[in-house]
Amino acid sequence: MDSRATLIKRISSLTRRARVLLIWERYAPVLALGAGAVLLFMAGSFSGLWERIGDPWRLIALIAALVFIIRAALSARKIDMPSRSAAARRVEHDSGLGHRPFDTVSDVAVDGEGAVLWDEHSRRAAKRAASASPARARPALAPMDPYYARFIIPALVGLALMLGTSDSFERLRRSLTPTWQSAIAASDAKYDAWITPPNYTGRPPVYFKNKAAIDAPDGSEFVARVSGIKSAPRLVIIENGKSRRVPVTRLGPKSFEARTVLNKDAKARWRIGSAPKLWRIEIIPDAAPRIKWASEPIAGKRDTLNFDYDLEDDYGVTQLQLSLKRVNDIAALGEDAPAMNVTIPLRSSAVRKAKNSAAELNLTKHIWAGEKVEAVLIARDEKGQIGRSERRSFIVPDKIFINPLAKAAIENRTLIMAAKGESYGPMPKLPWRAYPAYGEPIFETRLGRAPASVQRAGLLLDIITDSPVGAFKDPVVYMGLKNAQSRIEHAREADGLSGLAQDLWLIAMRAEFGPLGGAKDAMQAAEAALRDGIARRARKREVDTLFTRYNDAVDRYIQFLTDNATESEGEGGSGGGKNADEIQKLLAAIEEANRLGDTAGARRALAQLAALLEEMQIQLSKGGGGEGGDGSPQDDGLSEEVKEALEDLADMIGEQRELADETEEAAKAQAEGAQDGAGEQGEQSGSQSGSQSGSQSGSQSGEQTPSGGDPQSGQSQAGNSGAGEDAPALSPVQLAGNQAALLKAIEDLEAALKAGGTDMTSAPEAGAGSEDGDEGGAGDEPGEGGAGGEPSDDPNAPKGGGAGDGKPDGEGAGLSPQEALDAARAAMEESAAALGGGDLGDASAAQKAAIEALKDAAASLIAQGNGAGEGEGGKDPFGRDSADGEGTATGDTELPMLSDRQRARELIEELRRRAADQGRPQSELDYLERLLERF
Repeated sequence: MDSRATLIKRISSLTRRARVLLIWERYAPVLALGAGAVLLFMAGSFSGLWERIGDPWRLIALIAALVFIIRAALSARKIDMPSRSAAARRVEHDSGLGHRPFDTVSDVAVDGEGAVLWDEHSRRAAKRAASASPARARPALAPMDPYYARFIIPALVGLALMLGTSDSFERLRRSLTPTWQSAIAASDAKYDAWITPPNYTGRPPVYFKNKAAIDAPDGSEFVARVSGIKSAPRLVIIENGKSRRVPVTRLGPKSFEARTVLNKDAKARWRIGSAPKLWRIEIIPDAAPRIKWASEPIAGKRDTLNFDYDLEDDYGVTQLQLSLKRVNDIAALGEDAPAMNVTIPLRSSAVRKAKNSAAELNLTKHIWAGEKVEAVLIARDEKGQIGRSERRSFIVPDKIFINPLAKAAIENRTLIMAAKGESYGPMPKLPWRAYPAYGEPIFETRLGRAPASVQRAGLLLDIITDSPVGAFKDPVVYMGLKNAQSRIEHAREADGLSGLAQDLWLIAMRAEFGPLGGAKDAMQAAEAALRDGIARRARKREVDTLFTRYNDAVDRYIQFLTDNATESEGEGGSGGGKNADEIQKLLAAIEEANRLGDTAGARRALAQLAALLEEMQIQLSKGGGGEGGDGSPQDDGLSEEVKEALEDLADMIGEQRELADETEEAAKAQAEGAQDGAGEQGEQSGSQSGSQSGSQSGSQSGEQTPSGGDPQSGQSQAGNSGAGEDAPALSPVQLAGNQAALLKAIEDLEAALKAGGTDMTSAPEAGAGSEDGDEGGAGDEPGEGGAGGEPSDDPNAPKGGGAGDGKPDGEGAGLSPQEALDAARAAMEESAAALGGGDLGDASAAQKAAIEALKDAAASLIAQGNGAGEGEGGKDPFGRDSADGEGTATGDTELPMLSDRQRARELIEELRRRAADQGRPQSELDYLERLLERF
């Protein structure tokens, strides 16, 4: 039985093989012509033939191949498929077997009669079938192919595959695309490629030029263009051994572009004909930010939390927070203790590096004020990567209240804030008879459903306001507490308590400080908002609104100060009017500086105004009223050499600022060139002769005019800045030459000062001339080289510059003229080196540091002269002669002279006139708009 089954299996195998041969012999002659046409078309595609000759030849070949294959398919439909019986007969015929032994082996007897005879017949048939041999193939194509095309055509296809390598199937796909395709010549193709880093990196696009490999930040966009051809294949991107195709976009009749974002090391390849173009891109991972404490957190003079920190990130930190956890919560819950984050303002939208950067946070209104916490600095970059500092323990500074009513208001505020996040209980089901008449609230439906801390606050406020006679001298405090009690009792849900914590804080300030408390808080809030708007270069309309609010807040604050001083003394002091005049002058100077785009000057004047208001409060509270002598202003104590040096420093500051603007403009032009595909033109303009020397750098609007300039300097300035029709942005090489010229000017200035006998080594003392040492002086707040300003925008700027450097008491000494000039020289050398290397970003940061150092040098020279005249009059905190002889000679920002303002206004009018001329090139109009946005 097993032998019969084996025989039947062998017969089936021979039959299947024979059937395949029959199919080939029947269909091969019919389909040969169509298959040959298709293979020839594929060979043309793999070899790139159709790319070279293009249409209509490619289209004719495609249509011809389709026609042949369709005709062959129609002819094949008329041929019958060979049956299994025909295949068996073929095997029997080729093996010389008669009487169909294969069928006999498979047959079975119907009944038992003649079984012996059937068995013998079947045995003999099986013996003959076992001797069967496989069917022999018969030539199917040879009779119709005397020239051996059946071998030549497959060989051509294989050779074409070898020539096309990995682009073979891409070429086949393009050749089958039913669109008109022009001929492509590899010699006509011109390639261009660059890398556009992500916007948050602040890096300009990088061109390959003659380089085959470059480094790029993670998430960069690779842009490749090919021109000179009428059609282009897809771009091949190979990452980790895997390839993908990037579709192309037509830019013009003979220009194409492909774009893709890269997150891994990759190879980009474009192959046209036999001339491939290969670029290699190595991706630089984005590192997480690094941040640490530079000083221990301490409580400041105004109940602020002060500390310094260092941070660094390759492309910039976008968010900085202080994460707080209460020590008691950590002891009870460990790392699962709840945390609260406080945002720390940054000097710009992305900070790459900050060294000893000062932070000043007002946490007196925080719910954890007065409690011991553990804090961690958290820095986050644009990609969301987080860097953490080590932990620090400190007590959150709180405001100390003495008045019992103020203490009570703060205590109830704490209870209200403790209930944040808690919800009221469900409404109880009470019989209708339980509700009082006239809709009066009852405890069960209102306060009884509130969180426990809210119930306690309502009870305490009820007790405090129960007997107001004799307890409340200020009706505003009583009415405020009574209103808070009513809101607590009537609230149905937690939303009804929104804003109550802020109201209780204002009530406490009113109870503690009287009307002055609210006015001072409002003024400080308006000042912070205005400072922030100026620092981030907000729109002019927004800054004007903020300035108006600040001006109103200052007026209210001065009025409260004057009223309090009049009540305490019986009559006002003569110094109040003098201080008011100075305040109005400073307010006008702030508004003018902001209108002219002098951000640094506006912020310094704003800080000096805050210091004057503090001093005015001290004088009025002491009854002094700022009375002083009527003597005339004294000599400033400056020698002629120092005065000339100060004029030269003013010119240098203006030229350095102009150079900084030109550097920023060059960076913008480089970025715009990458987007427009104008990289070649930018490179050519950057390699031109440096016909524009350092004398081309002039002062910006609101600064000193260029030395030796003519009355049309405003016009030449706009043209030299790249706004002219034929004035391209300066190249890094030209900018480096201008920076070198300023370096030489510093050396000449230093030599002139030393030759004139100026003391270059002594530094002005911080806070010299302040009335009370700590209060009312110039160092109450950190500032950027001035009195009481905010921290310097530039982390690389010198930390000196007078009493406003933000250091603790006793460490506020400024820089000497020599130290300031050395710092400026070092920053300029760093800028020149960065410009020489083409790094416009680092050069811009170094140029800002040089500007700050030059300001420090001027401040130090002025402070020395003011110190020389202190015997009779001295200077006030704003660089002017003091009438009472008790001013502080910091020598920082002086009010702009009338001629300076007039020149600045003329420059702005000229810019506006040019911007209104629509006949100018669009690039110039865009540049003028950017200039006017700053002013």
